[in-house]
Amino acid sequence: MLKKILVGFVILLLGWSLLLKFLPADIDTTQNQWNGNLIKAEAYLFERPLLSNSAVILGSSMSARIPIAKTNDSLINLAFGGFSAYDGLELVMTKAQKPTIVYIETNTILNEPSEEFHQAVFSPVRYRLKSVFAALLTKNQPVAVLKGLIRYKKGGRTKVSALPLRDPPPGVNQTILGNSIKQYATCPSDTFITARLTELATFIHALEENSCKVVFFEMPVHPALCQSALSIRVREALYKRFPRERYTYIPQPGCAQFHTTDGIHLTGASAALYADYFQKVPVFHK
Repeated sequence: MLKKILVGFVILLLGWSLLLKFLPADIDTTQNQWNGNLIKAEAYLFERPLLSNSAVILGSSMSARIPIAKTNDSLINLAFGGFSAYDGLELVMTKAQKPTIVYIETNTILNEPSEEFHQAVFSPVRYRLKSVFAALLTKNQPVAVLKGLIRYKKGGRTKVSALPLRDPPPGVNQTILGNSIKQYATCPSDTFITARLTELATFIHALEENSCKVVFFEMPVHPALCQSALSIRVREALYKRFPRERYTYIPQPGCAQFHTTDGIHLTGASAALYADYFQKVPVFHK
């Protein structure tokens, strides 16, 4: 009985693997934020060989909105919605190939890594199977593929290069903005901040041992949050632990020129505007 089950599984797996080869190359099978995070993580670990001059962006949903042109194979946006740079750092350290530059978003640098995400990505059995059988990757789940095909047929694809660099000021969600203003008005204890940056330092030292250049950047947010108590405290703590004399920081551009949907997340056009700024900074890796 067990033998028949294994044979049946192998036949189905091979058949599904064959069908996947006929899918459009740019089909998007993302179903939700969690699913999209897993797809991005698996693509980095199992599918995408790094170029010799690769650079990786790590951060939260704030920097996940930075659009990267499909023609730019040397820059990878490995920021995850709902998480922080720590979750991406673990992926970078796990992959044998290391990027030349690692950009670390500092807005959410005090957030702790997601244990649930870690388990979903690095569960030993699933990790080994997905590293061998592409058909088992999250993006290749049958329901996800079906939904992706339906969107594809309807023309639901977007081109990063088509995003405008300007847009009219949108209405900001005042409830979320108000909550963020309250949150940004207070700071965690020095002990907590020290613990988070100590963990960050462990990752950074490991990256440096692998000849990776670390660059910090701070995403623009609503002007009411740019100079908040929390923002200022995080900057001070980072400058103290990772001195500007040794580490590179991309200056945060004036927040007033950018628009957000909720005070924290940039609109599509403002994200494109920031991407244009980000790529013109001298430290950006071509």
